[in-house]
Amino acid sequence: MKPPIVPWRPPQVVRPLSIGLIRRSDELLMMAVTDDFGAIKGWRPPGGGIEFGESAEVAVIRELLEELEQRVICKRQVCVLENIYNHEGSRGHEVVFVFDVEFVDPSAYATDRYTFLDQGVSNDVVWRRAEDIVGSS
Repeated sequence: MKPPIVPWRPPQVVRPLSIGLIRRSDELLMMAVTDDFGAIKGWRPPGGGIEFGESAEVAVIRELLEELEQRVICKRQVCVLENIYNHEGSRGHEVVFVFDVEFVDPSAYATDRYTFLDQGVSNDVVWRRAEDIVGSS
């Protein structure tokens, strides 16, 4: 039985996030971004909020352990970007730290789908070819 969909809205503050790029051959591990009805409207790498006093690198390691139940190693910080967006009529504002990461356990690359709950919201994380992500859902 699939858990009920809880509508997510961006907080009305600038939110620091840390996300991890995980590669498997020509694929990236990506989390589906859905609308209120569960339809996929985009994709983003897994990761999440940086807690007060926590570095961005420690945050992505913690977030991926919580979400995917997998340990990762940060190889390098790729970039920092600012994202101002609208989601279901609500404006969001993020500062995002992007890291190139690898699974510690090589068998984790064989898992095709990770599913987790975050604050009542069900999230699916799957491998997607990079060229299929841009302009698709």
